[in-house]
Amino acid sequence: MKTLHEIEDIERYLLDQLEPQSRVLFEARLLVDPILKIRVQWQRKIHSIVRRSGRRQLKTELERIHRQLFVDPSRSQFQQKILQLFSK
Repeated sequence: MKTLHEIEDIERYLLDQLEPQSRVLFEARLLVDPILKIRVQWQRKIHSIVRRSGRRQLKTELERIHRQLFVDPSRSQFQQKILQLFSK
């Protein structure tokens, strides 16, 4: 079972927050501990999933803002002003 300390070490390793000596020691542990290596791979995958999820949420929010500002007919004055800025 993973300890909180090990999870913190993996996080610091993946976020490049370990001191150089600690990073070398951690990488040496990765070479001799296949379980740790698997845990790091899974944690890396979790980071990737979280990043993708955040990007999707951001994209959805930006699309909502775009619809409010540039598609909503009640904002036609604003839309014209913005278009004028880029027409010159």
